[in-house]
Amino acid sequence: MIQFAYLFGANDVIADGVTFSDYARRGFFELVAVSCLTLGLMLVLDKLTLRQSTAQHSIFRVQSVLLVLLTLVMLASAWQRMSLYELAYGFTHLRLFTHIFMVCLGALLVFGLLSVFRVRQHIFSFGILLVIIGYAVSLNILNIDNYIASHNIERYQAGEDLDMCYLSTLS
Repeated sequence: MIQFAYLFGANDVIADGVTFSDYARRGFFELVAVSCLTLGLMLVLDKLTLRQSTAQHSIFRVQSVLLVLLTLVMLASAWQRMSLYELAYGFTHLRLFTHIFMVCLGALLVFGLLSVFRVRQHIFSFGILLVIIGYAVSLNILNIDNYIASHNIERYQAGEDLDMCYLSTLS
C-alpha cells in the first residue's frame, strides 16, 4: 500500500519537504533490498519445502507470482522516483545505470518465477548469465555520454537548467 501511494502520489510526497534525491535514493535501496529478499525467499523455499500434491504446488506457485508482482510494483515505484529525479535535475551516469539495473532486476525476478515453474533445468542460472551479459552489452551499445548530453540539452531547450560543469566531464 505504501508503494502504491509513492507510485501514484509522488507529488504529495515531494511537497511534504522530501528532496528528490532522498525520494529516489530511498526507493532504489528499498527495491534492491526487497528484490534480494524476494528472490532468496522464493528460491530457498522452492528447494526446502515439501510439496506432495498438485494443490500444494499450485498454491506455492500462486504465492510466488503474487510475491513477484508486488515486488514489480516496487520496481515501478522506484522507476517513477528515478524518472522524477531526472526530470528535476537531468541525467547522469549513475541515474542512467540505475535505470538499466532496474530492468535487469525485473528480468531476474521473471527468471526466478520461471525457475519455480520448472520451465527448464537451471533456468535461473541461465537468467543470471543473460542479465549480466545484457547489462554489459547495453552499457557498451548505448553511447552513454551522448545519451546524457542529448537528453540534458533537450531539458535545457525546454526551459530547465543545464549543468555545464557536468557536461564538460563527458567524452
